[in-house]
Formats: sequence, structure tokens, C-alpha cells
Amino acid sequence: LVSEKNEEGNIRTDNSQMSIGADIVPHRALLLNATFNWTTAEQTGGGSTAAALGTTKRRSENSTANVTYNPLSSLYLFASVNRTEETGKETRTFWYLSGSWTFQQTGGSLELRFNYSEDDMAETDTHTRVYGPYARWRVNSKTYIEVSYFISMIETSSERTDTETLNTGLRWYF
Repeated sequence: LVSEKNEEGNIRTDNSQMSIGADIVPHRALLLNATFNWTTAEQTGGGSTAAALGTTKRRSENSTANVTYNPLSSLYLFASVNRTEETGKETRTFWYLSGSWTFQQTGGSLELRFNYSEDDMAETDTHTRVYGPYARWRVNSKTYIEVSYFISMIETSSERTDTETLNTGLRWYF
């Protein structure tokens, strides 16, 4: 992709993008997924005279890998990692893990989950971690009760904040 502005600004921008991905199913219960995105941009110009012209180059790479494991209809596990690199910024990595188990009986079901995520934002020197359990009981087709408890930690070079959150809910449809 090339764009030009030849009026007073004398700006020329060249962009290139590439994306590639793959899904692999080595077993009916296992799915592996990987994606890679690459972008580069070069901007030349920006001044009204030849002496003011300059060149700016930017690059961005994003990689993601996911694993999904569903060995039983009642058990689901998921893991993901994402890594981003950009010109002028430090690398950022994000982790996410989740698992759920569902127990069904006549007239209702119980779903139990555990979630975990972790994020390093180097540009702001911030590390975030959030995790905790979640339960949902479907009493009948019109009513369910849910409870979640999450522990979060946000840490920078100068401070750390710990938070515990309890959420409850009753949903009744009529």
C-alpha cells in the first residue's frame, strides 16, 4: 500500500502487511492454533522544502498461540499466549488460561470455571495478574445463580495494588 501527498506536505507512505495462520487438529479433542501478523511502514517527507524531508520507519510483529482441549463434553480447557513487538516500544506478552467443568443433572446444571490471566506492559512498567473461580448453577430453564471471586494484582516499579472481588447474581427470566 502506497499513499502520497504531493501538495505542501510532500509526504510518501509505503505500508506492507503480512498475516499467516494455521489450525492443527492432531486429535478430535485437541485444537492448536497459531497466527503471525507483520506490518512495516516507511514515511518519507513531511516538510515543504527538500531540506525538511525525513524518513520514519515503523515495524510491528504480533504472534499468538492457542491450545484448546475438550476431552469430554463436560470439560473444557483453554490456553493462549500473545506477544507483540513494535518499533520504539518494549515487547509485550499476555498469557490467558481458562478451564471449565459442567455437571448436568435432570432439571439443572452446575458449571465450574477457573480463569487466569497475566499481562506485562513494558512501556508502562506494569505487571497485571488476575485469577479466580466462577460457579454457575442453572436451577431450571428460567433461573440461574452465579458466584465469582477474583484476585487481582497490579504492580509497577513504584507501587502494588491487590484487589479481591466477590460477585454474585441471580437471574430469573419470566
